[in-house]
Amino acid sequence: MIRSRRLRIYKLDLGAAALLVAAAAGAYFVAIRPEEDQARRGSEIAAKLNAAQTHVAATRAQLDGLVADIEKLRTLVDQRLDDAPEATQLNEIRSRIVSHAKDAGLDIKSILPQPTRPTGEYLTSDFQIEATGHLDGLITFLDTLGAEHPYHAVQAFSLTRDEISDDGLCDVSISLRLHMLPESHASAAGGRS
Repeated sequence: MIRSRRLRIYKLDLGAAALLVAAAAGAYFVAIRPEEDQARRGSEIAAKLNAAQTHVAATRAQLDGLVADIEKLRTLVDQRLDDAPEATQLNEIRSRIVSHAKDAGLDIKSILPQPTRPTGEYLTSDFQIEATGHLDGLITFLDTLGAEHPYHAVQAFSLTRDEISDDGLCDVSISLRLHMLPESHASAAGGRS
């Protein structure tokens, strides 16, 4: 028969076991736990870095779009500057106004350009136009001026009709303001293309 022996635990064994538990706990807190914390912080930093890179990429795409839009605007401004009338073209502009009025059926009595004067960085010249014609001709004339020459602005306007006359003719008085670039501006705009 096998006899079982009783296990005896001595105080020394308990001390050794406590020392082993303390060593294991120390190892955990000194080596393992800091490694876990560092790994967790590393993954948090990696996640933040990925989020920042995504944000930078989105911002870069937005910036590229804005740069493209600015370039389109520069191109449009350069085209407008190239199309803008210059002070040296005043007689040509007057001839075009007369031509548009005749095409619209208006009979020009007089067209008087006022002296060119500086207005800020630009030059302006007013044209006083006296004409006779039908209302639809006047509308056509103003529509043509607005479409083909956006640098004109109507400053004053009057329309009178003789009560006795049945022909529908009206006397028209229009004050147009032409906005122009000075010669130095126009040559600089042409050289920028």
